[in-house]
Amino acid sequence: MWPFVGSILDDKEDHPFQVFITGLALSVGLLATVLYGLGVTPARLVTPFVVLSVIIIGWAVGLLVNPGWLSPQDWLTYWRETLHSWRQRPFEALLLLAVLSVLAVGLIHATYYPFIGDDVLTRYGLQAQAIYQERRIPSSVWGYPPLAPLTFVSTWFAAGIPNEQLAKLFPIIMGAGTLGATFLLGKQIVHERAGLLAAALVAVTPLFANNLVIAYVDIPTAFPLTMAIYYMLRWWDSGDVTHALLAGTLTGIGLITKQSALTWLPSLLLVPVLWAWTHRDTFIIDRWRRLGNGLFGALFPVIAIAAPWYLRNIEIGGWENTLPVAGLFHLLDQQTGLLGLLPPLAWVQDFGPLTAILYTAGWGLGIWAALQQARKLPHADQRDLPADLILAGFALPYWLAWWSNFSFDARFLLQILPIMAIWTARPLSNWIEQVAAIEAHALLRTTAALLVVGVVALFGARGILGGPYRAIVAPFASYEDRLRHAKGDMIALVQYTRSNLDPDTDRLMLMDERMAYYLTEFDVAVMYPLTLADLAETDYLIHASGVFTIYSDRLGYDESEFYQHIWNPEVFETVYETNGIHVMRVLRSSPPDAADRDEP
Repeated sequence: MWPFVGSILDDKEDHPFQVFITGLALSVGLLATVLYGLGVTPARLVTPFVVLSVIIIGWAVGLLVNPGWLSPQDWLTYWRETLHSWRQRPFEALLLLAVLSVLAVGLIHATYYPFIGDDVLTRYGLQAQAIYQERRIPSSVWGYPPLAPLTFVSTWFAAGIPNEQLAKLFPIIMGAGTLGATFLLGKQIVHERAGLLAAALVAVTPLFANNLVIAYVDIPTAFPLTMAIYYMLRWWDSGDVTHALLAGTLTGIGLITKQSALTWLPSLLLVPVLWAWTHRDTFIIDRWRRLGNGLFGALFPVIAIAAPWYLRNIEIGGWENTLPVAGLFHLLDQQTGLLGLLPPLAWVQDFGPLTAILYTAGWGLGIWAALQQARKLPHADQRDLPADLILAGFALPYWLAWWSNFSFDARFLLQILPIMAIWTARPLSNWIEQVAAIEAHALLRTTAALLVVGVVALFGARGILGGPYRAIVAPFASYEDRLRHAKGDMIALVQYTRSNLDPDTDRLMLMDERMAYYLTEFDVAVMYPLTLADLAETDYLIHASGVFTIYSDRLGYDESEFYQHIWNPEVFETVYETNGIHVMRVLRSSPPDAADRDEP
């Protein structure tokens, strides 16, 4: 989509980096959209030829409307000028170095290890396997949105076989896109240095770095949604329906990446309404015309891109399964309480001690600025852009949903991390400018800045430094060795099962749903049984490492019939054990007579 985007973004305010980032987000999202449309048909149309054809057609259409893209003097000139300017601005160059360093570490980690994220194994990777094998989207693939598994499948087609390391380029690319989007939004609202500082803040936040390499969809969702805000702000200034359409398209892409993007939609639609209200003195016909193009541009692409998936969820699972949510065990986990009012302080380890303090200050200052803009809004000049109020309109509804229901996990804050970083970068950049104005030797200032930025970047990426380390000490390790190093006991259970059980005759019940990804040749059921009758169609039960956590009083499972007999030798026979995790042969699916019970 890069050439096509270049043809529709030719205003003097549009520069090559913005066009590239927009094209990247649209390319990933619209490829998945087309494959989804083809994949739900009865025909087997998700094939290497079709994927390649879609990509070629996208390029061809772009070159047809923008033939000048093949002579990219504009963006070459742009990058030469940008690189030259950075030589004159060492601090900005150091910020860029921090961003690139984190991405480089993430790239090495991601391409060294296969899939390691639990959600990837239990959801997106498992869905990708089904699509890859069926060459379509089977009815078993529903619930969680399809962009990640369809993107995995596309990379597997490129490799010729399922290649997990190649698939993990997806989160790295989307992570780089998120940092680029943060820069653009920060530049739009504040200035270039603040935008680059915001991107660097996101990059060196442990929460971002740790999730960059595991192929979860929180970062890939933040990318298009941040760009959607950017284009909605552009629409506020220009009134160009193209900007509204881009914002709506990017929001639709976010919705087929993760269902949490739904909170973005009402916020997106409120921007044109807010514009119309603040421009009450504008000629009524012009005001209503612009309100209409803003609402249409923001809403129509969302419906076209995302609605089919969620309607399919309703068809398969009913209204209650329109939006998949976390399991009851997680929902009952401890929430942050009042500390969730200041999210970085609720999760200091995930944000990092220093950056948590900075983010907390930025969070408070951003909300205060939004309140000030809201207070002045009835009297504001029509040319004023209430940027902080608009950012708060996106961030606060999402934060409220997180705080009230999902604050058991800091990872979900990645969707609004770019907004938090921009609010933090604005006062921080002002302070840095004051420090830079202090008279000191240029070499001393550069050395101090390099030391500070380097330490912060190293601290932010410390959780993923094991990837580069292993790549150095064991560069030729096999897939199994890398997997065993990352997943330990679970892989030992998988290897035992493959070596000793028969996929044609042995039926398995797995408590650890991650194992299903590696045992596709077996007839498996994934559940935590509550009665022995649940095991009627099962030959072997494989425990999970967290069995005692699940069968506790939190869910009341400790009182279940199954748990009362979990170690009863008349019901189960241990055939394999590793570090307290058991593979059990199921001897019966009903309780033994009370007189014959032999409780351990």
